[in-house]
Amino acid sequence: MYLIRPDLFTKKPARVEVELQGTLTRGMSVADWSGRWGKPNNCEVLMAVDFDGFVEEFVRAIGRLPA
Repeated sequence: MYLIRPDLFTKKPARVEVELQGTLTRGMSVADWSGRWGKPNNCEVLMAVDFDGFVEEFVRAIGRLPA
């Protein structure tokens, strides 16, 4: 949906990496929101969505499918 209607989303730049060594967090995505790692941001994380707008667009798209 973000590709079709990016205006429905709020995003925030961050540095995100996958934890590879943690015992409890191995394989988890970890975000550095405050820049403590000293590395540049490598993505934009979707933080919120206009739910009503999302549902409206979704229903509209489903309605265009062939019967």
